[in-house]
Amino acid sequence: MAQGNRDVATIWTAILCVGGLGIALIWFFNSLGLQQTQWDRAIYLLNGIEAVAFAAAGFLFGSKVNRERAEQAEKRADEVEKKNGELETTATRGRQLAAQVLHATSARGPQKAKSTIDGVGERDPDPLAVLALEAQKLVL
Repeated sequence: MAQGNRDVATIWTAILCVGGLGIALIWFFNSLGLQQTQWDRAIYLLNGIEAVAFAAAGFLFGSKVNRERAEQAEKRADEVEKKNGELETTATRGRQLAAQVLHATSARGPQKAKSTIDGVGERDPDPLAVLALEAQKLVL
């Protein structure tokens, strides 16, 4: 809550600085009849007021732009986290399937099979044994 109060106070301070510049400019336009030395002193003060007011205006507009960019970045991060969670779920299911295939083939006893990648064999390999070979590749 303290951070929120500080942000509000900072924004009001920036608004007051910009408002102070406006008041100073009105005073300058009303004081066009000043003597040269008084005018030089007033311009010197105006330069300081302008610097503070422009910094405050930059803060006000810059914080809005940065806030929008931060919100967009958070949205992209949330999408990436969601996609990452989906991929983790898919990987976990794949590992579970590989474990089930290995368990099913170990319960049947040793079977010889060639990988389906070869496509060449003396006899048609047992499909479950082929899956077991592929599952071993995933697990290892």
